[in-house]
Amino acid sequence: MKMRSLAMSVAVTLCVGLWNPSAPVALAGGCVVSGRAVRTSGEPISGVHVVIVRNGTLDGRQVFTRNDGFFEFILDPGRPIDYVFFSHSDHHPSCATLLSGTGQHRIEQVLIDRRERVSSITTALAVLQAYETLMILTRTDDGSIQEWLGRNWSEKQFYTKLEAFQVPPTKRADDQRMLNDKRQALLRSGTVPRMRKAFD
Repeated sequence: MKMRSLAMSVAVTLCVGLWNPSAPVALAGGCVVSGRAVRTSGEPISGVHVVIVRNGTLDGRQVFTRNDGFFEFILDPGRPIDYVFFSHSDHHPSCATLLSGTGQHRIEQVLIDRRERVSSITTALAVLQAYETLMILTRTDDGSIQEWLGRNWSEKQFYTKLEAFQVPPTKRADDQRMLNDKRQALLRSGTVPRMRKAFD
């Protein structure tokens, strides 16, 4: 009898310990996206502009990272999150992609300093992909992303950063050619009319 009472007591204690009335709204079916923006060294970056693109539209709740690099979005549950974009004047753009529209997401996003030379082909591809994604979205979105770009980027700043980005040396010549071709293709694309409107 004592053993049964003890077992019930332990079970009740565990249940009470797991229940937290101040837990994130995601536990009630919402969506929380939080985390930090950091350098390659792991140091936090403050003042990073973080935005969410969902269903092709820029979410209105834009935030800037704190001194410890932390940010948080509390969203309504729904469609998947296409992109979480990170923008900072001293760094190349960065993005996390395809998150569930429910639950809790913790992101430790690395931003590459614009003066830093990357040594990894995968890192170089991630940086170039962020630039390419921004370009494509300005052609296909509902106008909200263009407006954000126009407020936070100048055309010169965008392309100066991209032009200054140096692709790393690779062991295979075809990999090197692929990276250089991708970077040059982005530079040659220039600003398409809808993108130019965003930068006016």
